Amino acid sequence: MYDVIIIAEDKNRAINQKIIKRYYSFGKELENIFDRFKSSYKDHKAQRMLIKKVIKQLPGDLLKNTIEKRIERKERFMIYLVILGMI
Repeated sequence: MYDVIIIAEDKNRAINQKIIKRYYSFGKELENIFDRFKSSYKDHKAQRMLIKKVIKQLPGDLLKNTIEKRIERKERFMIYLVILGMI
């Protein structure tokens, strides 16, 4: 049984390292794209263009879902405050 745990932890560690490497590569690519935009535009405009480029690659409903989840969390928090008598 212990051997199974050790193997699972090793696999988990390897996967975590891959994830970290992917995020690093992603960050480097964002820097490269930003530098290319910055060579033609001011910083603020280059940053907006980079954000638009990244958003185009995200699932279309991601931003909407994120906003909805934040609203739901806020509503639940308010309900807890009412139950606790703080409002």
